[in-house]
Amino acid sequence: MTVWNWIQQNADGANVLLNGLMVLVWVIYLQLLLVSFARQRRSVLHLDLGVATDENARCILTNMGSEPIYIAAIVVELCYSSATHSFIVTDRKEMPVEEANRPLERTTKGPLGSGEALDIGSFNDLADRTRGSDAEANILDDLVSVAVTAIAASNQAQKLVGAYKRFNISRSEQIRRFRADSVTTRQLRGPLNRRRFEALLTELDTQ
Repeated sequence: MTVWNWIQQNADGANVLLNGLMVLVWVIYLQLLLVSFARQRRSVLHLDLGVATDENARCILTNMGSEPIYIAAIVVELCYSSATHSFIVTDRKEMPVEEANRPLERTTKGPLGSGEALDIGSFNDLADRTRGSDAEANILDDLVSVAVTAIAASNQAQKLVGAYKRFNISRSEQIRRFRADSVTTRQLRGPLNRRRFEALLTELDTQ
């Protein structure tokens, strides 16, 4: 039996096999396109410090994603050797009302476009916003580190996401120096984080 005769006798089966392979290739290709599209739309937030390295250093939040987001809350953890205290520091309490040209200048809430950066405040400002809640947590001299979490709404405000970074503190000649414990920022996604953020924001709304 020649090869040509074998092909003629098994043409139907070969066509089914080739069609199946073609469908499989297209399914894989479409899957790669969907994954790439979803990755491009995924929110990416970056936290870093700038201007200085002491307590006057500015904590800067940057939207590295391709879509705009809405900053819903800023949470700060003041970490001591024996305890950690968490505070919501979204509003700029350090700015007097008479100095603000617009009411929105006294809060970090609001939209943040792709590639835009937001000055959350200095580390001294962030600590000052916690005053009145816990006296011990306001003693900057005993701080070991400061952790910052930014909570944002992405995908047309349908999902809550977050970004987290810890800044360790060292001391030299009575000057506190802040240094991030990682170059990258931890991205907080997934259903567990979303539920935690929703509970936190709900608690904030009832205060």
